Amino acid sequence: MRDNVEAQGEQYLTFPQRELFDKIGARNFVLETDAWGNFIMTGFDYGSARDWARFGLLHLRDGVWRGQAHPAGGLGEVHLHAGAGRQEPSATAVCSG
Repeated sequence: MRDNVEAQGEQYLTFPQRELFDKIGARNFVLETDAWGNFIMTGFDYGSARDWARFGLLHLRDGVWRGQAHPAGGLGEVHLHAGAGRQEPSATAVCSG
């Protein structure tokens, strides 16, 4: 993704906020990069509960927000699975891609 963004002459480090989070109204996200400057979104990502809810809805809607397709539609899948050994309804959302 980094190569594609930079090839278009855009700033890679502002890309997620500009092209994804701003468009879904998520204003409080902070994404950290790995040692090489790549966004990996596997644990060092911070946002308000409302922002995470918007991001989750975007994934559940296959990357469509208010009738418009967004980049997150192709970034991964949302998987729901029941908690191990639980009888009551329980689910954990895991984003992977």
